[in-house]
Amino acid sequence: MKRTEQGFTVAELTVALALLSIVSFVIFNFLDGTTSTTNRAISNVNASQEAQFALRTITQGVREANPIGAACTSPTAGYQSCLRFSVLRPAPGYLSCTSTITYRLVPTTPPESVIRATRVDTGCATSVSTQRDLITVVNAATNPLFTYYDGQGKEMPIPPTAGAVAPILAKSVKTTLVVRYRGQPGAPLVLTSTASLRNSR
Repeated sequence: MKRTEQGFTVAELTVALALLSIVSFVIFNFLDGTTSTTNRAISNVNASQEAQFALRTITQGVREANPIGAACTSPTAGYQSCLRFSVLRPAPGYLSCTSTITYRLVPTTPPESVIRATRVDTGCATSVSTQRDLITVVNAATNPLFTYYDGQGKEMPIPPTAGAVAPILAKSVKTTLVVRYRGQPGAPLVLTSTASLRNSR
């Protein structure tokens, strides 16, 4: 019987399988690295968008302040970490409709804190009280949440506690958010915005 076809030897099969394993390993690592990079980029974009939304929410509220309140919700919370103000709301048929809004830094797991937004409506058709957490931040003493400026744009010295004289003469407020990218060490994202109090002019 004449053999016209030959199969692979054991050595050839072993070499082929080894090469296939190496190529598969390289391709898998490349895809895994690409997926990890993509997930990190998506996480960073999401963190940035959440921070921008929170900053825009606070800034829009500050622009409507009428004016900054005389006290914050917590007697131990300094004005650099707690801001309270009233906003007059149009309400046909009612003499006054006021929303008191508070943005307060609430410590959670050090060094993280949550910016808690509280709104209390009084004198409106329905008086309601709502509370929600805007975003988790890692603001430190070097990056206070709120900084106040007078009519000439000079930074105002702020007392350490809300029980002292309030910055009711402030004409603008700078908000600084320091946000850590999720699950990633390194430099955090710092966003700032300065809003003029339209009703304090």
